[in-house]
Amino acid sequence: MSIKNFLIIILTVILFNVSWVYPNGLDRSRSAGEAPKDIKKAEIEKIADGIFRIGTVILDKNKGEIKIPARVNQREGVIELVLCTTWGRTHESIFTTETYPVYLQTALLLLGLKYGAPAEFPGAELSVKADTAEIFVETDNDSDNRWRIEDFVYDNQTKKPMAHIGWIYTGSQFFDGFFYAQEEGSIITTYHDPNTMFDNPLPEGTDDTVCYVNIDLISRLGDNVTIIFCKKPDAK
Repeated sequence: MSIKNFLIIILTVILFNVSWVYPNGLDRSRSAGEAPKDIKKAEIEKIADGIFRIGTVILDKNKGEIKIPARVNQREGVIELVLCTTWGRTHESIFTTETYPVYLQTALLLLGLKYGAPAEFPGAELSVKADTAEIFVETDNDSDNRWRIEDFVYDNQTKKPMAHIGWIYTGSQFFDGFFYAQEEGSIITTYHDPNTMFDNPLPEGTDDTVCYVNIDLISRLGDNVTIIFCKKPDAK
């Protein structure tokens, strides 16, 4: 089976199981808007050998990385997210993206990442076995202008940028075929979130007052950036 056909099968299974009926207990009161409902319109496009586009997601099997476009959203203040969608909790996220989480999920699975159970509730302690990813921010499509995404987070306890970690791939949640990350828009969180795709493994993840925007580094960026997800070498 070709990788393109394999991509189509995985994406079809995910889309077939995505429901747009809100499950009980989903709180969208802090979200910026309604999630798009047109996710079935995207096509899987082969750009080159081992490189595919799914909506705005670029999957490079050769390099073992995934790229999505994003924008600087918050340049100061306390945060709970590093990245969310434009319809997510934009009032507390450093970066935003118009990328559909369901497409990102498809690419992550094809990259070989295995997700684990998310936090039971916001701020709950996180103890899960799952693959981890190194995540980067790049400007001008230039690898010389690339930073670890943690560098943009200021830890108010240690009084320095967040330690370089492996972000835990929790993969959000499905409930009766409903994909929470697609609706709520949480992709990378510093404060433990049961609906996010990537969570913070540090103890500070139980405290929503610790993480701030690193204003010294964010000032070096324009508006547009690229977020890059790489499977950690020790993730099997």
